[in-house]
Amino acid sequence: MKYYVYILYSETSDQYYTGFTHDISTRLIKHNAGSTPSTRPGIPWKMIYSETFDIKHNAILKESEIKKRKSRIYIEKLISQHSIGCSVPTSSREGHPDDVGFLATKK
Repeated sequence: MKYYVYILYSETSDQYYTGFTHDISTRLIKHNAGSTPSTRPGIPWKMIYSETFDIKHNAILKESEIKKRKSRIYIEKLISQHSIGCSVPTSSREGHPDDVGFLATKK
């Protein structure tokens, strides 16, 4: 079984969401159907980054690494290095204290 770390972007809320799953297509559908309370306000979400892992633990570690950075700048750097065909605006607010949590937000 494959595991995926993914980053979603919402133009509606100008936020990123990071997660991991074993079924990336179904997971995006669930986010956009409102099944995840924390992402419901940002519908619709676009998949802008994904990384594949053979071992679940490694996917969990990567998701943790991204979330621990608590940085929109870090997320945007990852996206620019591993683009999957979507572009999003980038921030010039490096290290801004509002850029924390699983939802990285530009205010």
